[in-house]
Amino acid sequence: MLSHPVVSLADLSSHIARLKSNDCQLFSQEYESIDPGQQFTWDASSSDENKFKNRYANVIAYDHSRVKLETFEGLPGSDYINANFIDGYCRPNAYIATQVYNTHLVSLRTPPCTSSCLQFVCLFDSVVE
Repeated sequence: MLSHPVVSLADLSSHIARLKSNDCQLFSQEYESIDPGQQFTWDASSSDENKFKNRYANVIAYDHSRVKLETFEGLPGSDYINANFIDGYCRPNAYIATQVYNTHLVSLRTPPCTSSCLQFVCLFDSVVE
């Protein structure tokens, strides 16, 4: 992984222009140099009882920050939803990032927003898949 210097706000425009030159080759090189950062575990996402709950196989919930639902006794994985808490500015666990439900999961659980203290919910999704 390459080390990337800090770019000041005053230099940002010229830095982006430089990266865009030569058919954006420097953008591509910088992107490819980024470590994917898989330093956290995602055992709950990859367990057999939860895999089908993940809308996309390559979008996982890290164990250390995942949203845990109320467990149903005798139902392994019932506390799982593909969702993670995200810190806000000076506020831990300020947000929840999740996938849009698979159609076969809608009836299984209520969304995490019913069991967490959230002020509002925003859904961003593509109409076409």
